Amino acid sequence: MKTCSCCNQEKPRSDFQVRKASKDGLTSSCKLCLKDRDAKRYPKERERRSELNKRYVNSERGKISHKISVEKWQSLNANRRAAHVLLGSALKKGTVVKHPCFICGEKAEAHHPDYDRPLDVVWLCPLHHKQAHALVKG
Repeated sequence: MKTCSCCNQEKPRSDFQVRKASKDGLTSSCKLCLKDRDAKRYPKERERRSELNKRYVNSERGKISHKISVEKWQSLNANRRAAHVLLGSALKKGTVVKHPCFICGEKAEAHHPDYDRPLDVVWLCPLHHKQAHALVKG
């Protein structure tokens, strides 16, 4: 058991985040208090962080970093990249037609259940697409 420094309640150690710098290896505030603190701080920080991010993305260092990340992803995911390119070409040619989400009918994006079959896609909205990938990762 450990006492939270914010709410002063005694809680199980599992209610605290890991923090290697602390003597006991846990944060002094419980997860709920940290969540509340972050929720209050986010609106104030959002604009400043957004501006910093825009400056970084448009800087030379940001562009180089992005290019390196893209190249790394493409080299590690050659089959996925090839499927994306082939599907994009088929969409432009009109051999494949976009459909609404298979589940809810909203505007959809292509989901590849099998990247070895690049034109065999399921059309899912971003929410359902994210859920489909979460199920695969399990």
